[in-house]
Amino acid sequence: MTMPTKREAAEQVIDNMTGEWVRLKDLAARACCGRYCLSKMEMARFLHEKEKQGLLEKKLVYIGGCGASLQRRMYRKKET
Repeated sequence: MTMPTKREAAEQVIDNMTGEWVRLKDLAARACCGRYCLSKMEMARFLHEKEKQGLLEKKLVYIGGCGASLQRRMYRKKET
């Protein structure tokens, strides 16, 4: 059995996405090729390609009230 390439693994995860907002980190963990999962940067590259095609939506969520605030990238499929 051959292992999927990084692009094929990312495509499979993107195809299985729903209308729910999902963190980038979780999407990257789902995209496995071989023994390893894609990094967040690799998955973000594939998601950005689909976002430019108009298939996905992205939003930034800010976490933390005082002190240093963190931002999380969230993605979902656009509803047609």
